[in-house]
Amino acid sequence: KFWIRADLRVRPIMRNNVCFGSTIVGNGTCNNPNSGTTPNGTPGQANDFYAQQLTRLGIGYDLSPDVNFYMELINSSTWGTNSATGNGTAAGANGSGADPALNHGTVGVRAAYMLVRNFAGVQGLSVKAGRQYIVFGNHSLFGHFDWANTGFSHDGIMLNYSTKSFDT
Repeated sequence: KFWIRADLRVRPIMRNNVCFGSTIVGNGTCNNPNSGTTPNGTPGQANDFYAQQLTRLGIGYDLSPDVNFYMELINSSTWGTNSATGNGTAAGANGSGADPALNHGTVGVRAAYMLVRNFAGVQGLSVKAGRQYIVFGNHSLFGHFDWANTGFSHDGIMLNYSTKSFDT
């Protein structure tokens, strides 16, 4: 009845000439090449190399075959970026400076919901309430975009009615 899932993803990211010949300013955005601002010391290139870490821990409990509870915690960190600080040194995960003590992420709740299947005795009707992933089709309209380091989730109530012929 009790189950756990976990994800850990660490991926290196290298960006070469991210401003297409321009430079970057202290907040990591591209700037006019004639401004003279070269925070990473490389005029016209704005190269960057860092690592992103994603950690997720999901805890579920099946009260019965028709009722389950789920909660997923997420932590997303960025290690070693130079574009957020403007001085070419390692930034904290929150982009707030070069101090190694700041190199941490925050833990958030990505999902926390209750799912009730066969709601009110209606076969095929389910209700999911709380913070949840909402996915329609190929994620182009709504999706959790799992390729991103944090993805999206939404607070709400979802009703679903499924039969052999259709889902709605």
